[in-house]
Amino acid sequence: MFDVRSEEHFNVQAHLSIEGQHNDFKLVDGDGNVVMQRTMTLRPMKNYTLTVMFCPQKTGAFYAKLIFVIGELRLILPMYGYGGQVRMIAKGIPKDGGGRMWLMLYQHPHKTEWESSFYLKNLGNIRGFIPQRIHKKQLASGDSEHLPSLDLAQLCEPFSGEGAPNPPNVKQLKDPKESALDLYSSGVSNQEIILMLENMVDGQGPDASRAFQSMYQNQVDLSCTKLDETVCSWEIVPAELKLSPPTVNMASVQIWSTCNTRLSYEASVASEPPGYTLCVSPNAGFIPAMGAINITVTCSSTGAHPPLTHVWTGCIQICTENDMKELKVRVEFVGSNLIMRSASKMRAESTRAIYDSVSKAWKK
Repeated sequence: MFDVRSEEHFNVQAHLSIEGQHNDFKLVDGDGNVVMQRTMTLRPMKNYTLTVMFCPQKTGAFYAKLIFVIGELRLILPMYGYGGQVRMIAKGIPKDGGGRMWLMLYQHPHKTEWESSFYLKNLGNIRGFIPQRIHKKQLASGDSEHLPSLDLAQLCEPFSGEGAPNPPNVKQLKDPKESALDLYSSGVSNQEIILMLENMVDGQGPDASRAFQSMYQNQVDLSCTKLDETVCSWEIVPAELKLSPPTVNMASVQIWSTCNTRLSYEASVASEPPGYTLCVSPNAGFIPAMGAINITVTCSSTGAHPPLTHVWTGCIQICTENDMKELKVRVEFVGSNLIMRSASKMRAESTRAIYDSVSKAWKK
């Protein structure tokens, strides 16, 4: 997106066009339509905003030219792009409340070194490069006698049956209040401890509370009959698209989110039908909180040989911060290859009928 401005004192008519090899760069006019060229009138001393959309059809580098023709003046603006994206997700490493990752070192019983491990997963469609830097830190130890000790006690009465070994489910706790099930969720993956310290027990003095967050995380597997209503989730509606190029080569879906904050997403094409390309627009952005966003999937021909199959199925991967879902795509071809097959079949049947009639005539 960029601005153009005419310094003339009269109206100027400008013609804009894009020249490229694969039509990966496209213009967006004032009505939001995608075009390859447009004509506009530049008024004196007024700014106009132009939008160029980059929709790569394959991975790799791309080059195109945006050409301005104003009378006899011809201006060329080169444009560069690279198709594909890298989506790296780190797993097996704890995070604090601010989202920062911490690598916890531990020592094996029969080793003198302290070590730890985690792994990275690339959900994109191109290779990613990760620079590794080690920042040296000095560790110091102090006398434990100068460290205060705290005695933590439960402030609530324990559940009935809480001390039983290995309770199979939450129902056996026999809590009289049904609302207590809201405290449990089937998606619990970590636990956080917050310690509040106050210097005035009676509450008459100034508030000088301080919160301390721990790095404690514990894997928990609980089964319950009621889920927490505040769990963040999202879904794709509908979960499957059907296209029939060239008659129906475009369709839209919605991504719904129940999160209280906006959710970032990225879409990538996992596979493409032979002789065609799939394009997702927009392929990245944000899903509004407690709302939805529309994305459009377009199936366009590359000019190669038509496919030999009637139906092709594939998927488009849609990734959020910590999740990934697949949008199934079903393409039913209604192209020239099917027409050629029907014509060939009709010619074969006609030839067979003529042969049968001639054979019967000779037998008589």
